[in-house]
Amino acid sequence: MTSEKRGDKKSRMSRVLIIEDNDDNRDILRHQLEYLGYEVVEAANGLEGIEQAENQGPDLVIVDIMMPELDGREVARRLRADSKTKEIPVLAATVLFHTEDIYSCLAAGCNDVLSKPFTLQQLKDKLDKLSQIAGREK
Repeated sequence: MTSEKRGDKKSRMSRVLIIEDNDDNRDILRHQLEYLGYEVVEAANGLEGIEQAENQGPDLVIVDIMMPELDGREVARRLRADSKTKEIPVLAATVLFHTEDIYSCLAAGCNDVLSKPFTLQQLKDKLDKLSQIAGREK
């Protein structure tokens, strides 16, 4: 089935970096993004993710919040502090759902939050929104 038959045209925001420590979650998210027509770069932890963001120049970062060593909020803070990565939209993907958790993600530099588990349509809606925020409307 082509992208157009699914009703999804490839966004100008085409390269997405996934920073997720859980192999299964990362694999599922990669498949969802590829289905939507995105090129995917992966990192299994926060430090690797920051390095990938600096070297790969993704159009968007999706970061898990609860990771060992360097959590997603700290990843967002470091991305915002780096001149090479500060403009990249960051979407937090998290099982945390309390208002204070969401605010802490936004305060750390995430542009939006996607609560796990999520549907393909919820993911697509967030990507569309971040594409517009980044000034890369379809």
